[in-house]
Amino acid sequence: MVRMTSQERDRHVDLVEQACHQLRAAVGAERVSIWVLDDHGRAISPLVSVGPSAPASNVARRWSRYPLEHIGPFRDAVSTRAPVLLRDLAAADVPPGLGEDFAITSAWTTALEVGGEVLGVVVVEPGDAGERVDGSPWIDALARSLSAARGWYLADRRKAELDLLLDLTRAASATDDDGGAIAHLCQRLAASLGVRRACLFVIDDGALVSAEAHFADGRRDPELIRAFLTESVLPALLTEAARLWHTVVINQGARDSLGDWADRFEIGSGVAVPIGTRAEPLGVFTLDDAEERRFGPRLVSLAEAAATQFALLYERARLLDEQARTARAGEAVRRLLREGTRAVTAEAAVEVVARVGLEALEAEHATALLFDGDGTIEDVHTVGIPAPFDEEVRRRCLGLRVGDLALGRTVRERRRPVAVDDARNSGMLPAELFDGIPARSYVAIPLSAGETLRGGVIYSTSTRRRRWSEADRHLVEQLVLECDLIMENAVLREAEAGRSEQLAHLAMHDVLTGLPNRVLLEDRLDAALRAAARTGTRVGVLFVDLRRFKDVNDRFGHDAGDAALAQLAARFVDLVRPNDTVGRLAGDEFLVVLPDVCAEALAGVAERICVAADEPVEVGGHHLRVGASVGAAIGGPGTPPDELIRAADGAMYVVKRQTGTGWGVADELAGSAGSPGAG
Repeated sequence: MVRMTSQERDRHVDLVEQACHQLRAAVGAERVSIWVLDDHGRAISPLVSVGPSAPASNVARRWSRYPLEHIGPFRDAVSTRAPVLLRDLAAADVPPGLGEDFAITSAWTTALEVGGEVLGVVVVEPGDAGERVDGSPWIDALARSLSAARGWYLADRRKAELDLLLDLTRAASATDDDGGAIAHLCQRLAASLGVRRACLFVIDDGALVSAEAHFADGRRDPELIRAFLTESVLPALLTEAARLWHTVVINQGARDSLGDWADRFEIGSGVAVPIGTRAEPLGVFTLDDAEERRFGPRLVSLAEAAATQFALLYERARLLDEQARTARAGEAVRRLLREGTRAVTAEAAVEVVARVGLEALEAEHATALLFDGDGTIEDVHTVGIPAPFDEEVRRRCLGLRVGDLALGRTVRERRRPVAVDDARNSGMLPAELFDGIPARSYVAIPLSAGETLRGGVIYSTSTRRRRWSEADRHLVEQLVLECDLIMENAVLREAEAGRSEQLAHLAMHDVLTGLPNRVLLEDRLDAALRAAARTGTRVGVLFVDLRRFKDVNDRFGHDAGDAALAQLAARFVDLVRPNDTVGRLAGDEFLVVLPDVCAEALAGVAERICVAADEPVEVGGHHLRVGASVGAAIGGPGTPPDELIRAADGAMYVVKRQTGTGWGVADELAGSAGSPGAG
């Protein structure tokens, strides 16, 4: 899996800080801060602050992933895409403590966006300094620098959730007995989230009772645990979380909410998260600490991400204890966890479940099904079904909708396994589905990732009709829990891999045009020159500077300028060969790298680009002519890449001074500009 290195992350943050410093100096501000959007635009977090009074790191963590709707100025700036001026923060719609924590009195804020997507907001203090920002090019520079920094920020947040869930999965498999498994799970949850203690309360005969408590450092105070487990009256915080099925957070005033629990168990702050489902609640787990204001939005969000996983893991531990006498169950669980941790896609996860579950249940065949978002079977994997029946199973299953089958509807609605003794006469699947396919009994299990049903596995027998025993059913239930974990983790890894690929693409391409950026251009040029050294060919470079682009921005705005850039970029790409590279250096400057090219061909491309740049672009109903100054340079084996670019740049400036538009060529390998060509 490709991940951004810490050095690359630091470089992106440095770029954001540099842009903030430049803006601060340009408008004479005391402080410039960047807040970044996440959670699909629902939350906002402080990222960078430059100035003499930058907030402490613990203050930034406290406000991490704060709900956007609760910070009125940020919400208004994002929704209207217009600046918001705060002359008196005390009278503004902001949460208590924000002004004090960040020492803000007045401020000016506006949204930062790239390609129509809002990435965050910039805050300039004091407010009158911010009024001088409007229309400043530094805002665009800030938005561009934030684009890459925000990418790793969101990837890191998702990685934190994935790491926590994987850590809990490993913790649950560290021991086989009920009490030991639950205790270890609580300890790992507390340690992973960096709090003092985790406790578990379960619903027994409709009432919430204490079940387990464990400190992050591994200790279990016997007297404290005894008092905890024998307590008959629980605080309202717990019953509220279970009754209303929502997370309850106490960051200060714990004694007012918990009564003498706060004193007896030394609780200064805490969070209670319900586990299970609203229809089938399991209980509540709590995290607490002796300090106040410890449970910020980021930590609460991680706790909620762990809640579903925690419920599955708790149930797994309970069933493990009940099935301790069955070596087959224990071995299947270990193998599923061991092999399932290597599954990085949903397809790989169902294959592991099918293969390992088949042996655990002592069935003869397994058919693994993967569903698309509409509940249609999009992939089928079989284990143990001989040819040609395996292809026949695939043919009959592919394209079926889960909701059209009684078995599919039952599994989807109950999210529980279905055991069928008589396959043909049960009515759960169409009888014709079994024509020519040997299957007499089967058990079907769902494969879920969170709340989404992603697939299922049918384990079947054909040589005999099997009556599924209680022990079989218990084992199947256990397999479902493990399989859900495997599928959930595989989907998380798959999403993380996709995000990493997207970040890698963004690091090498211009966000607006999609063209290679300077980093990738220099890499392509270096590769072309190395190839030229082997083949004795020559490499050409065109430096393109748009002539009247500033007029477009000034008359029609930056959106119009962006649209014009995108149109011209597409034209330039159409003019070159597939192995040539058109990239955007910055602003209105483009670079074209042409491997294995002669002087005549290079001149031809330069001429075509000049013509294309002079043709009108349509922006908002207006037809605008931009034009370009183009400098050409050609080199061969031994030519340094930077010398070739400088030569083309110099030729472009000669054109710019002498004729304004058109193209010119530099002396080969010399780095000096030649005479302009006809434009």
